[in-house]
Amino acid sequence: MSDAIVTRGPDDSGTWFDHSSRVGFAHRRLAIQDLSELGRQPMESACGRYVISLNGEIYNFQTLRRQLEREGILFRGHSDTEVLVSAISCWGVEEAIAKACGMFAFALFDKKQRELWLARDRAGEKPLYYGWNNGLFLFGSVLTAIEAIPEFEGQIEPNAIGSLLANKYIAAPLSIYRGIFKLRPGHVARLRLSNATPTQPETRPYWVHPHLRPGDNGAGVLTRDVGLLRPKERIKDCLEHVIREQVLSDRPIGAFLSGGIDSSLITSLMQSLSGSPIRTFTIGFHEAEFDEASRARAIAEHLGTDHTEVYLSANEGLEMIPEIATCFDEPFADSSQIPTMLISKIAREDVTVVLSGDGGDEVFGGYDRYTRCIDIWRSLQTYPLVLRRPLALGLRMLDREVVDRLLSPLLGVISPRRRGRSVASLFRHGASRLGASGIFPIYLELMSEWNPVTDVAPRATDTPPAIHNHPYFGSDAQVLALMASDFHTYLPGDVLVKVDRSSMHYSLETRAPLLDVRVLEASSGIDWRYMHRNGVGKILLRSLLRDFLPERLTEFPKQGFAVPIAQWLRGPLLEWAEDRLSDGVLKEIGWLNAELVRARWQQHKDGVWDNSSSLWCVLMLVEWMWSRRLTDA
Repeated sequence: MSDAIVTRGPDDSGTWFDHSSRVGFAHRRLAIQDLSELGRQPMESACGRYVISLNGEIYNFQTLRRQLEREGILFRGHSDTEVLVSAISCWGVEEAIAKACGMFAFALFDKKQRELWLARDRAGEKPLYYGWNNGLFLFGSVLTAIEAIPEFEGQIEPNAIGSLLANKYIAAPLSIYRGIFKLRPGHVARLRLSNATPTQPETRPYWVHPHLRPGDNGAGVLTRDVGLLRPKERIKDCLEHVIREQVLSDRPIGAFLSGGIDSSLITSLMQSLSGSPIRTFTIGFHEAEFDEASRARAIAEHLGTDHTEVYLSANEGLEMIPEIATCFDEPFADSSQIPTMLISKIAREDVTVVLSGDGGDEVFGGYDRYTRCIDIWRSLQTYPLVLRRPLALGLRMLDREVVDRLLSPLLGVISPRRRGRSVASLFRHGASRLGASGIFPIYLELMSEWNPVTDVAPRATDTPPAIHNHPYFGSDAQVLALMASDFHTYLPGDVLVKVDRSSMHYSLETRAPLLDVRVLEASSGIDWRYMHRNGVGKILLRSLLRDFLPERLTEFPKQGFAVPIAQWLRGPLLEWAEDRLSDGVLKEIGWLNAELVRARWQQHKDGVWDNSSSLWCVLMLVEWMWSRRLTDA
């Protein structure tokens, strides 16, 4: 298990085994703090009761250490792991986690109570899988470690395939393997070894997003601040404090600089707190409409950073595809995974740690889809649900082949942009919206790549990922609910998976100041108007960034870390995609409606519609299964 994840910790390794309890830990170390032997893991507490294996960083460990020293705790070394296990010895597991600020996943064995504890950070920056398989309770940072067990029997979970095709990622708690689960962010799990028969661990949250707390939502959360100045100062002070903690490292440190608002702000704050030029890294594309490298370069020049810039071509992307199935231990289909892998590889040549701007959209209202969803819901509410539901049912019952044959040519005449698009699929999307009883089903429909997913993956149940659906009143409060939902689903399932797997594949640690719990708590009372206004998101962050950069470098529409995958699939990636989406391969792999996939692929090749995002989901599933020679036997 340890050898299978050597890239996540190339500097050292250790094992611990309790023969009486039949519990074993293996740890791989990427040494960041306290490079001496005193930082080795697994680590036993000074009292001898606890053993811990910690992945990640506890950023406020020095503050916690001072508190523990005042209570008489003595320390041998200077690592955050020793501080955390000492805090658990002194305060208990859940109180210690509540005091800890950081990105982490850990396993802890309590010898006295014969209990195994698993815990994951609030945002889900660090992964943790667990589950029973063939009589063994297995857990690890990634599935690769679990797969390494000789006795492991991996059976594909049909609903995980459905989740991948709908969302581009497999939503927690599911994994691609039946019976193996992801621990949700902000949760702990406890497994009692004293139970006579194997049971699933008890899981419960130790932290809840501020927008979802009972008695702390609705209109009240929108009016605590009387202007932009106070929250701006509060967030700036908080970010400066967090960044000072996060740049503490005994290894070289730098920053990802995409040229967007979030990474530019983190880079600006880092440089302002540094006495010398910091290292920054940017990736660009030769396709002008996707390239932000020139803006990132201008920002780096203005700030005076030591800047590295690399460009990614389609041919280089093709060369990286075989590595994707190794890098991502389960199928994952955010196409920006390719440039993220490349920039991580480049950065690791010079630094061991990078700070990123991840989380800005989910915490400070950066996505246009929030207001778009609200607008759709407002328009639907003009018609009673009792009238909309029968119409939605009628649209679902229409014969799709007949509808397409009769109406698709007419659609092409009315709207050339939609030429070749399935009218039946548009009707199904319309039915999903018409029959919606609230804002969350509309949001899920907007986010879905294949809808309904059962059309392409017949054995998957058409159920959405677990999202936090709360009965908020007022459009602004509903927007906050959507942000909180993204924070608990899309952020840890997509964004942070992409960053963690890509960086750790090259033994690079990433840190996200905008996801620190103190920033999350500080942002919870900010008026929505200071996040999103007139179609422009992250108003507060933009205002804060203008303290460091001229307006020409801060005022631009949101672009996102997009990849020209649509063009690539019609060009250099065409031959590879044609092979993976061939009728023979699809039928050998199984699980999918090959005819439907082939039809959508032909439509994309002909240039009548951009199906690249939904096809990439299929391609990544097939590539992952192909790499493991898995078929639907």
